[in-house]
Amino acid sequence: MTKIVEKFPVKPQRLEAVKWIVGALIALAAAGSGLLAWKQLLGSSNGSAATESRDVGLPEAATFVSQEQVPVDATSYWVRSGVNPRKADWLTIRAEGQWSSGISQTGPNGDSGFWGLFSPACGECPVPSGYLGELIGRVGGGPPFRVGAQRTMVVSQDGELLLAMNENTGRCEPRKEEGSCYDDNTGTIRVRISVYRVK
Repeated sequence: MTKIVEKFPVKPQRLEAVKWIVGALIALAAAGSGLLAWKQLLGSSNGSAATESRDVGLPEAATFVSQEQVPVDATSYWVRSGVNPRKADWLTIRAEGQWSSGISQTGPNGDSGFWGLFSPACGECPVPSGYLGELIGRVGGGPPFRVGAQRTMVVSQDGELLLAMNENTGRCEPRKEEGSCYDDNTGTIRVRISVYRVK
């Protein structure tokens, strides 16, 4: 009778170790997905002069003033919204749709990379701390700020709200001027802007 010899026996300790590793990887994946969703929901303040708050609620005393819907083309280096808030007005901005930076196709939140890490470089973007492909804005001649898919903010100066994709403004090809990295962008997102005022 031939005796069958198991060449590579699976020890209980090894099996438990494999189960632990698989469980840890599943937990890490779930935590990463949750963190990315939380970051996209809350966003982060970039310290701009236009606002120091992100995704905060409107004051109870704020009354509705006006609303506009604006298409923002990915190839445009600042789009005029026609919305002219006053200092201390509140804005709620909501955006939807898809566009491409020439590197990746995203929504208004931009390319956050893998679990919020390894996102494409945006060192020469109007908002370097933001994601490539993220919707950004500025009021008048003030500094640019992050918007993403949704933002509620208080304005610190008078001026027209301008909107654009956060894209590298350096020279993408030799002999091209600033803003040329917008040339290979495609797509348009829809933006709804509501103005509120505290009297």
